[in-house]
Amino acid sequence: MGTMSESLVSAGLAVGAAEVLAQNLQARGTGPEIGYVELAAITAQAAAKKWLIRISAIALLDGMFQYICASRRISGLFILTLVEPSGFADCCEPPRLHSAMTTIRGLPESTQFLDPTRGGRPIFGAVNIPLAELPDRLHELPEKSRTIYVVGEGDDVEQALQYLRGGGRRAERGEDWKYADEPLALRMWSPNEFLCTVLAQLKPRSATDIACGAGREAVAMAALGWTVNALDWQEEALMRGQQLATRYAPEVASEILWQLTDIERPSYQPPPSDLITAFRYLHRPLIPKLIDALNPGGSLVMETFTTLHREKYGKPRSDGYVLIPGEFVRLAGDLDVVHYSEDWREDSHTARIWLRKR
Repeated sequence: MGTMSESLVSAGLAVGAAEVLAQNLQARGTGPEIGYVELAAITAQAAAKKWLIRISAIALLDGMFQYICASRRISGLFILTLVEPSGFADCCEPPRLHSAMTTIRGLPESTQFLDPTRGGRPIFGAVNIPLAELPDRLHELPEKSRTIYVVGEGDDVEQALQYLRGGGRRAERGEDWKYADEPLALRMWSPNEFLCTVLAQLKPRSATDIACGAGREAVAMAALGWTVNALDWQEEALMRGQQLATRYAPEVASEILWQLTDIERPSYQPPPSDLITAFRYLHRPLIPKLIDALNPGGSLVMETFTTLHREKYGKPRSDGYVLIPGEFVRLAGDLDVVHYSEDWREDSHTARIWLRKR
């Protein structure tokens, strides 16, 4: 590991941060795989205790580093990861470890702190989603595998904890929070982490997001300069996506075309694109059409569940929605396979593939 530059900053500058890991594994003979580890998120609690965090620009080649965040800027993405614990200064214990998140240029910083109160003072490092609005804004929360720290005063805090836990989410009461002088733009949601590693290596052009859902990936791509077609067959999902863009990326919201489309009808043809994405969605007859729609040099990036995931959780129930081992590669046609992997990622077993058209 070679440190290019480093400096000490307060943990408050890294609230909610943390993601990612080793690149250039080809040099180690392991192919184009880009791995991930669960990294430290620097919380408002850490900031309150005045921890100092060593920020380094590094190339991390192993996952055996703990506790301190380092940042490296790649094509507009700031990827935070862990380095050696020797960098701590003036602190008696490390920050709490929990799941990684990505900082993306054009989007607010990420956090795992939720303020469910209404009309009160802003809380440092927390996203304000009033309790009454939570049912309609669940798509603005992190994945269920990640812990939400609920902060603030009053009955809304306890009710929010009960509501989140009742919906199968990990939620804890945040400690040592403090009020802020003014609101700070933050977000709790994150786009697909595999997509983030791909975007870090591509120049923004045109993109199509198939089965876009609530639009996390579409909004992230637009924030990074892509012109995006976001397609889904559910009108409610598209409305949520539009709200997400307006709330978190208003300057680029016009770069996303939200389209209500039955992408599984036999006559459907996707628009020509430099990048086509599909996450947690599978319709095998559509894949050849997606390949045909790629511009020369374009990429197809997909991730979805495997049969191993169904064996453990019993879903998705239909064979049409899960991949058997190695199937993604066989569906790739004559495209170049830039990356392929199958693994447990937090609570899901998925297959990931990045294909490139010549």
